[in-house]
Amino acid sequence: MQSEFGLDTVAAGEGAMSAFANSSCEVERRQGGQLVLRSSLPQAPYPDSVIAVLKARADLSGEEVLFREAGADGITGELNHRDAYFLACKIGRLYLELGASQDRPVALIADNSIQAAIAILGCYAAGVPVAPISPSYSKLSSDYGKLRYIIGLLTPALVIFDDAVEHAGAIAGIAWGDARLATMNRQARGMLSWDDLLGGRPIDPDLTRSRDQIAKILFTSGSTGMPKGVINTQRMMMSNQIALAQVWPGVFDKPPVLVDWLPWNHTYGGNQIFNMPIVFGGSLTIDRGRPTPAGIDTMIKSIKQIRPNLYLNVPRVLDMLADRLDADNSFAEAMFERLELIGYAGAALPVPVANKLSKVAKRIKGRSIPVVGLWGATETAPVVTAVYFPSSEPANIGLPIPGFELKFTPDGTKHEMRVRGPGVTPGYWRQPDVTAKAFDEEGYYRMGDAGRFVDPANVNAGLIFDGRVAENFKLLSGTWVNVGSLRVSVIAACADLIADVVIAGHNQDYIAALIFPKLAACRELAGVEIDDPNSEYLIEPKVRETIRAALAAHNRNAGGSSNRIVRALILRDPPSVDAGEITDKGYINQRAVLERRASLVDAIYHGGAHAGVIDIDPAAVPQA
Repeated sequence: MQSEFGLDTVAAGEGAMSAFANSSCEVERRQGGQLVLRSSLPQAPYPDSVIAVLKARADLSGEEVLFREAGADGITGELNHRDAYFLACKIGRLYLELGASQDRPVALIADNSIQAAIAILGCYAAGVPVAPISPSYSKLSSDYGKLRYIIGLLTPALVIFDDAVEHAGAIAGIAWGDARLATMNRQARGMLSWDDLLGGRPIDPDLTRSRDQIAKILFTSGSTGMPKGVINTQRMMMSNQIALAQVWPGVFDKPPVLVDWLPWNHTYGGNQIFNMPIVFGGSLTIDRGRPTPAGIDTMIKSIKQIRPNLYLNVPRVLDMLADRLDADNSFAEAMFERLELIGYAGAALPVPVANKLSKVAKRIKGRSIPVVGLWGATETAPVVTAVYFPSSEPANIGLPIPGFELKFTPDGTKHEMRVRGPGVTPGYWRQPDVTAKAFDEEGYYRMGDAGRFVDPANVNAGLIFDGRVAENFKLLSGTWVNVGSLRVSVIAACADLIADVVIAGHNQDYIAALIFPKLAACRELAGVEIDDPNSEYLIEPKVRETIRAALAAHNRNAGGSSNRIVRALILRDPPSVDAGEITDKGYINQRAVLERRASLVDAIYHGGAHAGVIDIDPAAVPQA
């Protein structure tokens, strides 16, 4: 079956470490300090489209489960490969009858579900773009500003909601133009039902359509303005899957068994996770859990039921799970029974979290398993680099996968990473000016991320994400602060109590930290109930002193002012999704937190003897 999917050049491996290709990287050194990195592996052939692979899977192994749904009550539904293809072809015909085309996409405003999977695959069958939109823009917004903007930019032929009642405010509050509205559940007047969408004859998809046909439009978070619609092609998605299989060959010796909650309106969940079980003949259990105090138990239950053999997620989730794995042996046994690799993306994994995962794996399996980083963006569908060699550095994001070129361009004290290859977007939906600015004169996409080598003397030791070029700032002294690496160091200094941190200090004399605590762990340490709904910060003495001591220890080894935390504030309220402080995937938006909590930042720097402020290094605070 491998040759059916263009996988005939992907070698197999045995065992955890032989899962890696261990290939080297080619380096082109240019004048002006530029470097270009390329994988030494030539890119393997890849399929034309997701739907072509799904049809082959349906013909050859149609009864095998492709999607499951799992929630607090266990498994609630299943869909096999054959039915997924058949239903995609049925709904795809109706899309075309309703006027969907390459210029008139289908917008999907829905949480992950089997129905949502069919809706997406139906677009692939019909050859029309699907635009998954964050449900939070509809459910949580008060003015629907981002959703209104997105719909105006898309001009969709059809908008599908997962539940008309839950989205009633947006449905009534937005001008939808001539788009038809449909709902999967709880129909509203004038809307098409799910049965209506699946009521026709199946279409016969054109499986030879261009790889460069628009398959999907994914929207950026809009943290610095309105969201941009990133064009995703079939070439982007398929080349990415096969390139990753080239550098992780042993990982796909067995069909991937995945359990995942990451939203499909983001590239990691919607491309990497969604497509993987189709391409490699595995299964995806759609997890109703969430990385919140209320949702983590459901996530754990889903993992216990399915027992994945590959787990890809974001560092925030791995941090939450690591604490529970360390404390709950039955969960640890379920998690690691079949698991052979953990991958993370979006941010660096704090060292204590990586160590805890390794410790638990050794306790259960008698050996460690790879816990490896990946790096990419919505514009790269998603992976550009991956760790495919032994590494003891948790912040390592690896090296370019086959087909990608990674250009390092000096930018101040840093090197911006720019990307070119078949997995890179051709541009932004109906925004030619924005598209033009996103690429340099050689056609490399400007990622806006900085990178540096794990070992400057050995390129093949991998790369470390060095923060956003635009996120870093200068102190009044002119000293640059590397926000990304400092954030990871601060979390690592007290990982048992700190969930996340935001770094402040732009145009200030010193660095301060806004700390999002692990409230449950703080309560346990304090031995008392510490929540105070009337306060924006925590002042419990034992918690404050433990964190103060940990940050003071960090400072002793931190070096200069660019790495020392002088003051800190422990925030009571978690980061808000609605306010943009944290994305659907659980990533902190540094800028949004600093803007929304500007009064607290001001209190740190100008509030005098503010009750909540912790002085880590009082001598570094200028005297008035």
